[in-house]
Amino acid sequence: MTDHERPADDGHQNSIEGNPGNTVQLRNLHGGIYINSQIHASSGNPCSSEPRRPLHVLAVDDESHGLEELVFLLQEDHRVGEVAAFTDTTDAARYLGRAPHDHPVDAVFLDVRMPGLDGLDLARLVARFARRPGIVLVTAFEGHAVEAFDIEVQHYLLKPLSKTKLGHAIDRLWRAGHGKQD
Repeated sequence: MTDHERPADDGHQNSIEGNPGNTVQLRNLHGGIYINSQIHASSGNPCSSEPRRPLHVLAVDDESHGLEELVFLLQEDHRVGEVAAFTDTTDAARYLGRAPHDHPVDAVFLDVRMPGLDGLDLARLVARFARRPGIVLVTAFEGHAVEAFDIEVQHYLLKPLSKTKLGHAIDRLWRAGHGKQD
């Protein structure tokens, strides 16, 4: 490898989140190592040493099959602990109001179009909480993205859901500090 192919050593140590079994090495087209920095895996924010607990999540979808899929995918992620599931936004709002201070809801995954109080209505309510859970909208419709931006949601997921898409949303919640010990 010639000097012009090799980046200058800037002295920074790279950090990744994930399982310690993950390895990363970048090579050039000739097979030479291009970047081989010391990489370590950590759970959570590499800049924070605060203890983390699994996320307490609320999932809301008026369609039972959509809710079952969302709950299943959430429970597949090791960063998610308890998942409370509701098909009705009014019941979900009551649950949020009763969550104890020592076990708060960290994130709310909401379908947008639902009868009565819809997901955007509940998201607007949640956005006014003093200790605000992260909000993730889960919908089959792209048309609500502007409203989602105004509410400052953490993520906007389009159906059909996948483990990868949901993982990206949970990454954002995790990096934003949801799940930190109070």
